[in-house]
Amino acid sequence: MRAGGQAVGIVRIMPMSEEGLAQLVSMHVHPDHQGQGIGAALMTTAEEFTRACRYRRAILGVIHANDKARRLYERAGGAVVEARPTGVEGVPVDIYGKQIAS
Repeated sequence: MRAGGQAVGIVRIMPMSEEGLAQLVSMHVHPDHQGQGIGAALMTTAEEFTRACRYRRAILGVIHANDKARRLYERAGGAVVEARPTGVEGVPVDIYGKQIAS
């Protein structure tokens, strides 16, 4: 995602071993551009991409304490499908999932 010719956000998606499943492996918005709808736009772009690639489901992990990201994912229609209390390096992580309409 660009603003004023500068990259201000990125989203990365990869296929999972399970047929029809994609994982949003990273999404970042530059701190100076947060709160401007860029994260929501990236989520829309990610969903459009997964639909075009014919994925049926998408998942992503988020650190449980990252309330801002959790709200963004929930507004985009994601729901917690698994809680991992020891997550990454002992930090609790929630796995969000979403069905992708074709």
